[in-house]
Amino acid sequence: ALARREASEAELADTEQQVSLEVWNNYQSLSVETRSLARTRELVEQSRQSLEVVQGRYRSGVGSMIELLNALTAYA
Repeated sequence: ALARREASEAELADTEQQVSLEVWNNYQSLSVETRSLARTRELVEQSRQSLEVVQGRYRSGVGSMIELLNALTAYA
């Protein structure tokens, strides 16, 4: 009975360690993905602002259609 109890305790400790490691790994992944999402949002905002500038240039006659299409493509 003692051997079974010790084996169960060892198995429980191993499972706890595995769960802790999995939680840590998931936390690290979440942290990386959160930073990646923030960077992506920044890039989208920069593309949107650039598109607005290019649209204004195009409307005023100083920007080209190619410039406008490139800005639209970058924003899309």
